[in-house]
Amino acid sequence: MLTLLALLAIQGGCKRERPDAPTGTLTVSVEQQAAWIRNFNPLVAAGGARWPTAGGVYEPLLVFNSIRGDYVPWLATDYRWLNANRTLEVTLRDGVKWSDGR
Repeated sequence: MLTLLALLAIQGGCKRERPDAPTGTLTVSVEQQAAWIRNFNPLVAAGGARWPTAGGVYEPLLVFNSIRGDYVPWLATDYRWLNANRTLEVTLRDGVKWSDGR
């Protein structure tokens, strides 16, 4: 009986009270870190994106290989900078289409 009372007292002390958000306020949950999180948001903060969210769901032109430190072609076969590095020319693989079908 004493153990049960101790557990109930501990549980009540661990409860975290959260005030209600003001009306019209968007509340965003802070994501807990784990081995795999089902978050396919391409706009997630840098370093927070997990494979395949950055490359498997939204197909990129190139994928950065952090082990080798270079870019690996994905939808593109080649790229080069032109016009004093103000223009990037990308060569696409055959059959690649944008989301509008072109």
